[in-house]
Amino acid sequence: MLPRAIIMVGALFAIFGRPVVAQESVPARTPHPYSESIPYKPRLFQVGSEKRSKDKNAKDATPAPSQTPNPEQMPGSGPTVVEDSPITIPVSVFNLEGKFLSGLAKEDFKVFVDGPEARVLSVEQRAEPLNVLLVVDTSPSGSEVLESVKKLATKLIGEFSVTDKISVMEFNGQLKELAPLSVDRDASIKAVSKLKMGDGTSLYDISRKIFGEMVPSLSGRTVVIVVTDGVDTTSRGTRYSEALAAAEMSGATVYPIYLDTLQYAQKGKVSMNGVPVFLQQAVQDALARQRPQASSERLADDYTIGKVFLNDLVYLSGGRASDANSLLQNRTPIAATIAEELHQQYYVTFAPVGSAFIGQRKHLKVRLERPGLVLLARGSYIVGSPPSKVSAR
Repeated sequence: MLPRAIIMVGALFAIFGRPVVAQESVPARTPHPYSESIPYKPRLFQVGSEKRSKDKNAKDATPAPSQTPNPEQMPGSGPTVVEDSPITIPVSVFNLEGKFLSGLAKEDFKVFVDGPEARVLSVEQRAEPLNVLLVVDTSPSGSEVLESVKKLATKLIGEFSVTDKISVMEFNGQLKELAPLSVDRDASIKAVSKLKMGDGTSLYDISRKIFGEMVPSLSGRTVVIVVTDGVDTTSRGTRYSEALAAAEMSGATVYPIYLDTLQYAQKGKVSMNGVPVFLQQAVQDALARQRPQASSERLADDYTIGKVFLNDLVYLSGGRASDANSLLQNRTPIAATIAEELHQQYYVTFAPVGSAFIGQRKHLKVRLERPGLVLLARGSYIVGSPPSKVSAR
């Protein structure tokens, strides 16, 4: 089990950094005469689903602490290269009332890369069609809220432009595409109605598949909306850090929508509404296998780690986390919907800074010389992966 002190420190860092899932609110006014985004710095710890040393056949058994790689050196290193193309990142700017701030220009923005200031080349707002991957957690712990999730997913689909392509997927122990990427809204909504509960929660495995395989195959800007509690219980081939590295290298923007299912997991039973009688015992057995002898403290730790994982997706990609219930009730601190925000964002283009090698992580910070604002921008990028373009020296 992860030491509680480490869990709480990580959670507090995530909670008070920006509007995030653990406590969806607008940060308190800063005493600085400026506002800036938060750079992404990976955490170094092992999570429960990685501790499989008891299973001698587990191919991803967690190494001893001394063998664990420094996350600042991940996902790898390679030959020295020249970043020969400008880098463009989307940036959202909100005031403390949660309203999008428009009318900003190139002169208003500063970008810092690993400390030094980069030269901002342009700032623009542009309308471009999006690839939207809507990924819904249908693991046993979420069965009690499945109907609410369907309503939320339908609501989200209806908010996007008719030119945006949407794909609907569900995951539990496996990832399943219910509707391929298209502008056909009827197909997307029909796919949502087919969401159904399955066994297991392999969030890290499916993250690597989505970010490592699916997103790179798409052209244009891709946004991933994942509706989940963030808890992983059955991944076998992917660690926490590896799932995040895949997301970071993909260049996709991630919008987690948090499902608070802890109370249902603590009860040890899930709703049987709509489940045929002959399947009900099998469902309960599946949940029991998923969380064998899980104490309340263990469950609380798992859910805290889940929130931290979702927050890390936000920090590295520049997205925004929301609470599912708040979205359904239209009671979010940010007035704009996810779709509205995406189509209002600033695209900030800047010149690369310093030397680089393939696989190097460069930390990003975007600043406006105005206090009392909330800036959402990706907190890092990996040299040689989107949005970076390189050539050999």
